[in-house]
Amino acid sequence: MDWINTPPPYPDESLESYLLRLSHHLGFPEYADFAEEIWALLVESTPDAFGSYPLSLQQANIYHAKVASKLRAQSLLFIGRQRGVEESELLKLALMHSKTEFSPNYKAVFRDGVDYPFTLLRKDHTPVCAKCLAESLIFDSTGSS
Repeated sequence: MDWINTPPPYPDESLESYLLRLSHHLGFPEYADFAEEIWALLVESTPDAFGSYPLSLQQANIYHAKVASKLRAQSLLFIGRQRGVEESELLKLALMHSKTEFSPNYKAVFRDGVDYPFTLLRKDHTPVCAKCLAESLIFDSTGSS
């Protein structure tokens, strides 16, 4: 795998969208295959990280981790090191738990220093940026692979 020549994330891209683009760029036909490779590399390099990287894209973001959010963050830092870029690049895309509350019943998550009401997150769908979808449509219509 050529980790060094991978595309950078877009500034407003979701973590899930970027992980999909990265896995496709590295030649994995399915995200699950990419996730298994990351999981294996993590276990090989850091045995304590066992189980820190989820195999499901829907669970990749840090706020999904109930107990091991520190380990989840370490796995994103690991991907950054593999890419040979600033380690915290993926943490800037990640949604994390926030101590901010918009009311007693409305918790928050934050991303790159900005708090967002948790209720505004789309929880049933993987967030993918419009530019990525447009690129995908152009890619599919040309019949290239």
